[in-house]
Amino acid sequence: PMEYELHLGDCLYVMRSLPANSVHIVVTDPPYGIRFMGKSWDGQDIEDRAAYRASMPSHVEACGPNGGHRSIAAEAGKYDLTPAGMRAFQAFTLDWATECLRVLKPGGHLLSFAAARTYHHMAGGYR
Repeated sequence: PMEYELHLGDCLYVMRSLPANSVHIVVTDPPYGIRFMGKSWDGQDIEDRAAYRASMPSHVEACGPNGGHRSIAAEAGKYDLTPAGMRAFQAFTLDWATECLRVLKPGGHLLSFAAARTYHHMAGGYR
C-alpha cells in the first residue's frame, strides 16, 4: 500500500526538519504577493483582516516560533506590489524553493501554484 505523510506548519521550518533527498513530490500554493488588481477584496481591507487575525490566538501549535498564520511564510505573503516588495517576495520564493530542491529526491516533482501577475517573480526565485 502507498504511504504518505502530510505536514502542517510553516514551510521553511517543516522542510528544514526533513532529511535531504527524502520527498517524492512537493505540492504548494504559496503566498502570491498580490491584491486583486491592487485593491482590497471580499469587502474588507487585507491589512485589516491581517491585524484581526494577528490579534486572535493561533489555532496551529508547534509549527515554528511564530506559529500558525503569523508565520514567516504568512509575513512574506503580505500584499506589497512595490519593487522592494516584489524583490522580497522573490527572495522568499528562493528560500522555500531552495529547501524544496534539498528535500526532493532525484527526479522528484514540484507542483507550485502562482498568480498570473507575479509568476515571473516566483520563477525568478526558482532559479
